[in-house]
Amino acid sequence: MKHERVKYKVINHDINQSIWLEHDPKGWDNSERTLKREKTFGMMTELSKNLVFVKDGADFYKQGYAFKRGEANFTLEEYRFHPKTSHPYLHSTGTHDFSKFKRNRLEAKAPFKSGGLNALIKSKIREKFELERLESINGKVIDPINKKLVSLTSRDILLVSKLETNEQDSKSESFRMNFSDGNHRTGSLGIPTEVTVNSDEHLGYVIKDASFTTTPDTGETTSMFYYNNDVTKVLEIKIKVYCNVKSIKVDDLSNEFLKVDLARFNGGNTPTLLNRTTLYDVNMSTINNHVIDFEYSESITLLPGESLSLQWYGGGNFGNGFPIPNDGDLKVDFEETKASIDIVENSKREDSQTYAYLMNDIGEKLMQIITGEKGRFYSEYLTSGEFSKLALTSGFWIRQFYEKNMQISLDEFLKTLNAICNTSHHIEIINGKETLVVEEMKFYFQPSVAIILDQQVTDLEYENASEFCHSTLEFGYDDTGEYEEAMGLDEPNIKTGFTTPLNRVETKYSKISKSKAGNYPKEFARRKLKKDYPTTDSTYDKWLFLLDLKEGLGLALEERTWEDDFEEAPTGIYSPNTATNLRLSPSQIEKRHQWFYGTGVLNHQDDKIRYSNTGGNNLLSTKEIGKAARSEKDDINISDLDKARFAPEWATFKHPLRYDVLEQINGKTNVNGRDIPNVYFRVEFIDDEGNKKTGYLFQESQKEKNLGEFKLLISN
Repeated sequence: MKHERVKYKVINHDINQSIWLEHDPKGWDNSERTLKREKTFGMMTELSKNLVFVKDGADFYKQGYAFKRGEANFTLEEYRFHPKTSHPYLHSTGTHDFSKFKRNRLEAKAPFKSGGLNALIKSKIREKFELERLESINGKVIDPINKKLVSLTSRDILLVSKLETNEQDSKSESFRMNFSDGNHRTGSLGIPTEVTVNSDEHLGYVIKDASFTTTPDTGETTSMFYYNNDVTKVLEIKIKVYCNVKSIKVDDLSNEFLKVDLARFNGGNTPTLLNRTTLYDVNMSTINNHVIDFEYSESITLLPGESLSLQWYGGGNFGNGFPIPNDGDLKVDFEETKASIDIVENSKREDSQTYAYLMNDIGEKLMQIITGEKGRFYSEYLTSGEFSKLALTSGFWIRQFYEKNMQISLDEFLKTLNAICNTSHHIEIINGKETLVVEEMKFYFQPSVAIILDQQVTDLEYENASEFCHSTLEFGYDDTGEYEEAMGLDEPNIKTGFTTPLNRVETKYSKISKSKAGNYPKEFARRKLKKDYPTTDSTYDKWLFLLDLKEGLGLALEERTWEDDFEEAPTGIYSPNTATNLRLSPSQIEKRHQWFYGTGVLNHQDDKIRYSNTGGNNLLSTKEIGKAARSEKDDINISDLDKARFAPEWATFKHPLRYDVLEQINGKTNVNGRDIPNVYFRVEFIDDEGNKKTGYLFQESQKEKNLGEFKLLISN
């Protein structure tokens, strides 16, 4: 048998009882744990599935199953004895999976889950929870999450809009006036345009033949291309109009006129004429087949409640016969109309505040919801690392609809951090509790050696680790950038792709966050505050927004701007002084992943990681302190990548698994006050040629007495 001395303790957590087994389970002498890294690179313990419990053990398991059936909560602890001191030590622990419980008259069998907390997390990881809830999923009262007040930086944005006449509306439009009383009459007809580039919700479609009126001073809303302005703004307007005026019947008129006017109205929803600006005046003597062709540019300050209309405006004194009056006619068609209106606004709004949750607080709250207990989440990276003030809010909250609860799943939370910060997670026993730990990916690849295998290994074999080699890379956000409010390509925080020199693999290294970091959608949401738009929906209401924050001068946290992190103002972006989340741009995200994905291109030092595509502003260029400036579309020299910590190569071998080796594997090393499991450090071994090499432990198991089987990822 493999072990001379073992002892088992079984704990029934449902009734808080435990027993030390007097009769060892069948298969105990072939029972060994396997250490294995999960896809998250955290180490997991797999325990034997072949233990069969008898006598006192079988009775204890059967009683627990009868009480809770498949939801029974049992833990088995295996103790071994130090070969020199004979003191017992906890060798392994595992939680049973009673959903696959089996029993007969004499025996009971329940396989192990991969750790109790790990199994619980996996069962709930994709379920979205409201972070404001005060009860866990198992009915326990839990703490409220701490809200942080945030002063949002008002983003100055360049709003560029365009309206144009479509092909169908350009063919012909009719202007018809007929009166016989000799009085002065006027009429207007909106020049047909539709919105082709939309940066402003106050833009409107002017439909062909739908807006003719003989009371033009009262305001026909269907003729207005800009309707019911909200705040004082300065619009740079450029108008082009081409059309052919075809006379149908123009007679019995005096003082007749026909113009193209830019009419301004006030009064909001009940508009009345404020003034007119004549852009073109038709010579009435040459009205038939008269070509109107002009351009007009002007800076217009528009006040709240004001509207604009581009219109054909005509009239005169109709009818002049006496004693029998004749009908006066002003009947023309406008053909081949081609009109365009370009509107540019250097748009500014007042600052506002919102609430947000720090990412560390979100992790703690999600684990309280899932476990019902405090202290089941831990992260030094999120409490004292470079993104300790990274926070999350929602479109609703940005608009100050605080009654709308924020929802997120643990899966989305972890994947967001992995994409943005290059973090990962594992389960670790801290203060006697299984705890979800989130740390920077480098935590799982410590640079020093903590495990030394002092004998020459046997059965050594190397294999290419192709899973760490990628032909394409992408970084950024699950966001198309096609917002309702178009603003060109000024938004950089969308998605950027790169190509590597590797041609024999087809895998993609994809780090895409569902939570957004874009300045523009955040600003568009912020401009629809609840106090001004209490019943208006926004496209971004349910979006989750990342905020890169810092301590402020007052009680509120503030958004980081370029002065906090860069040597000089960024270029290639509009209003760099009001840009935020610059550390969350795709190029900045890529830098945090370089050391990891770079292992696949170690042998291509003379080549480049080449830019391939983006969904946003690829002209944004930032300059970190002491480094060269870099734009979002720059290629990257492979020789300039952050140094990889491992090479894409596996090593498998065997080595004696003595107690002192197990003690190293099970131990921890203190780094700057933090006890880190040794399994995340380098393992030193002696290869079959007598050379010392190192690698990162990915799997360790024992199938032969006192002989361990190891799988390492070779260190770089």
